[in-house]
Amino acid sequence: GPATGQRCTAPRMLCMQEGTEAVTKALKDICDTGLVPGKEIGNPFKEGVKMGPLVDRGAHQRMKETIALAKELGAEVHGELHVSDNIVPQARNESSYWVNPIVIDWSNVDLANADNAKRIHDCMKDEIFGPLVHIVHPVKTLDEAIEVTNKLNTQGLAGAIFTADQAELDQYRNNTSITSLAVNGVPKDLSPEGPHGHPGLDTIGGKTHFTHYANEHVEKKFGNGITLNTGGAAAVGR
Repeated sequence: GPATGQRCTAPRMLCMQEGTEAVTKALKDICDTGLVPGKEIGNPFKEGVKMGPLVDRGAHQRMKETIALAKELGAEVHGELHVSDNIVPQARNESSYWVNPIVIDWSNVDLANADNAKRIHDCMKDEIFGPLVHIVHPVKTLDEAIEVTNKLNTQGLAGAIFTADQAELDQYRNNTSITSLAVNGVPKDLSPEGPHGHPGLDTIGGKTHFTHYANEHVEKKFGNGITLNTGGAAAVGR
């Protein structure tokens, strides 16, 4: 599930500051090179395999539509969506949907253009549930990352910021609407009440979970770091 983006808190948007080009290059290289058949993609019940098929036709269609929009607006698309049945024999089954991981770099697209921003926002407002990450790079300041987060944030469920600066953390937290914010770690839904009326942990563990949290926003610190976003944030957002 998590490896194929089929998790409600799977990262979807990544805002990178100048100087972190090595991170974006590593992600692009993974997609451009492709996964290793039988080891990284294939039968999900086999030990060590990281990716199986998508959950349904809808997830596959949403990935295709997102890639088409990215190419139309001039974004860089890294990775080939189609998985050959020579690589994964199960892909011959027309009722199963196999894809490679995709990275879309929107750096060359004018996000200040209202029409572009609206089309991208409309594209992102529904969860893809597939292995696709949007990169907005480079952002020159934290204010710019916050602006992008708030402009493209479509879920508000979970996000993360990678920073060693407490002032930056406070600024990001106080100016974005992320329900569960991880600090220097993987975005997770830690809140008993989800964003925008969506369920959180309350649906998993019952009302008793609520007593574990005092505020609407929950943070979890993992150590020192950089800035990332999943479907709902900037730095690492969901």
